[in-house]
Amino acid sequence: MVHKNINFLIKFFFSFLIDINIIYTLIVWSIYSTNIRLISSGVTYVTVNIMIKFIHIQKPPENTAFYMHKIFSIFINYNKTSYSFYPMGIGLLIICGFEWKRNNNNIYFYFFIFLFFSESFILIVMKGNYLHEIFTSGLTGHYFFIINENILKTCFGENYLNNMNITDIDDKKIELNANKNKLKNKAQKIKIELMNLNET
Repeated sequence: MVHKNINFLIKFFFSFLIDINIIYTLIVWSIYSTNIRLISSGVTYVTVNIMIKFIHIQKPPENTAFYMHKIFSIFINYNKTSYSFYPMGIGLLIICGFEWKRNNNNIYFYFFIFLFFSESFILIVMKGNYLHEIFTSGLTGHYFFIINENILKTCFGENYLNNMNITDIDDKKIELNANKNKLKNKAQKIKIELMNLNET
């Protein structure tokens, strides 16, 4: 019973982290991004994954403990009957991670890499997928990210992929606030000078 509870808690915790952070990445992309690199990479990756699922039918590892609980997750599959050759959620972590890296956010990049290795470890230990499937998932996610990036560069040019990232926007906000404060100080000085003139 303790073993089952630990199994459930570990899977639930990392599934929650993965779902929340991928959704957060999509929200940030929809607000700040100026290109379709993230979406085009994700759609290509998922489409190929679905095609392979119908072409290459493979049974999950024997004595698996990964599908013991039916946990709701958007990006991690806990349904044994819909098992596919390589786990789709793992590659999406790589795609999201490299999208953050391209936007000069190394903290989130390393966090997604941490999630990738953590979920990979869970899949291997609980026999959710074979090692070569996890390797294929990560490699495929990175491959499709680079391919889509190069296609977009070829079609639209280098400048198309120069996002206005969150750091730039924060810097601009700071600059605007600084200018606002300067204008307030100038207005205050002018007000004082006018008051002095009126007194004389």
